Amino acid sequence: MKQYLLWAACGLMAIGGFGLLPFYLVAVALVLVLLGIGNYSKNKATAFYCWAVLVAIILEPSLAYCSSLLAVLLFVSRRRLLSGCFLFSQLPVLLGPCLPVASWWSSLYASGILFVLFMLASEKFRKISEKLTATSLVLYGIALVIATSCTWELSSVNMEKVEPGYEIGAAVEKVSGRKQKGEGKLVYNNKVYQNVKPEGTVYLDHDAHTDWDDANFMQRRPWGQNFPIAGEPLRMAIGRDGALISNLGAALKKDSSHFVYGLMDGWSVVPLAISLGENLVLADSDFVVNCLAPYQQALIQRITGTDRGFIFFHFVCATMLIAILRWPKPWLALVLVGVYFLSLWWPQVGDVRYVGRHHLWPHTDLGEGLVRVFQLNGVNVRFGSMGTKVLVVAEGFSAKRNKEKVVVLEPKAKVSMDGVVYEAGDIPQGVRDGVVDARLIFCEKDALPSSIYQENGVIIIATGTPSLLDVNYLCSFL
Repeated sequence: MKQYLLWAACGLMAIGGFGLLPFYLVAVALVLVLLGIGNYSKNKATAFYCWAVLVAIILEPSLAYCSSLLAVLLFVSRRRLLSGCFLFSQLPVLLGPCLPVASWWSSLYASGILFVLFMLASEKFRKISEKLTATSLVLYGIALVIATSCTWELSSVNMEKVEPGYEIGAAVEKVSGRKQKGEGKLVYNNKVYQNVKPEGTVYLDHDAHTDWDDANFMQRRPWGQNFPIAGEPLRMAIGRDGALISNLGAALKKDSSHFVYGLMDGWSVVPLAISLGENLVLADSDFVVNCLAPYQQALIQRITGTDRGFIFFHFVCATMLIAILRWPKPWLALVLVGVYFLSLWWPQVGDVRYVGRHHLWPHTDLGEGLVRVFQLNGVNVRFGSMGTKVLVVAEGFSAKRNKEKVVVLEPKAKVSMDGVVYEAGDIPQGVRDGVVDARLIFCEKDALPSSIYQENGVIIIATGTPSLLDVNYLCSFL
């Protein structure tokens, strides 16, 4: 019974939980629990590794998108056939941007069909099932290197009479750390067909009427619940950001070109990005506009190939998939987890350091939303962990100041400066000293007379809604 349940869970993973992220995550958790139970009586160490990976995924959900890691665990848990089947089913969507095939081939349906066919072939030809599995791992490892090497430009767009936060280009270049090539084109609300040459990035939106858009499209479920139809690197990037920030103004035609990523809308496949050689066509521009780009740092860096730490991680994954054929050590899975967390924690230069549990949503009055407010006011900033000028500490969290000039504390947040701890109170004070939704500041439990405290050129502000602060005042420190 456990064996069939494990097969069913792997099959559900192969098709991305029918396009619903909660179903996929349940399937991943079920696979790891079953692997742990199955190994416990034979090899307690392997069982521990399976459950340790489950804990790592709970701490960092984007790890659940790592097909390589899941395949390594299946392989070292003596489920080699399942490992090969799962990876083989992921090949089309991984190579979608590189293969000259219609984009429907990269859908979750194709993955499900390939998973079943591989299982049937392996059961019927048991003598060659080991060779099929080994071939799948090698092919996937090579394909992962190819997919990770596929990058594009996110060209800026010349837009007149547009608010700074809705311009396209400056924030992308800030996030990627390099100037993007070419001049992009934003196409929307055309009453008649428009012929657009694929030079630079083409951003389509509502009623674009071009060769590539199929129709207007609006998501039927909340952002973040859709499973991204994409190869492992892009899935993990979207997972790190928490959601693909996009209203999805247009749906791209399924057979128009090479499929980069998309999602499932019910039983329908909705392509959201296609490649035309070095050019990219996007169904919506939301995630690259200045005010939202900082919240899609992982995705933007992956598309542009500037995520060096994560490129290294995927190359390690590719190497390990080939290495385990000769050296199937159970602890190798934890090596992958360690390399991934090292990539996540690797210092990134930025302007605003946010310490707290990310809400995965820019439209908030809490600390994370402060970056969006900066962008809307024409101040180009991004999140980072070093070289930052503004430190925002979320409610209930603690941080140590690292040369920041401005420290914003949410209620019950603490910051340590030169050995002295400052804490924000949790009782609303209304508008106080020019601070909206002010809180008291406590220094070693003694209340200070103002919600703004300055010492040695450092400003501490305590508020329940950081995004309502006077940005012009804060900008003087950037």
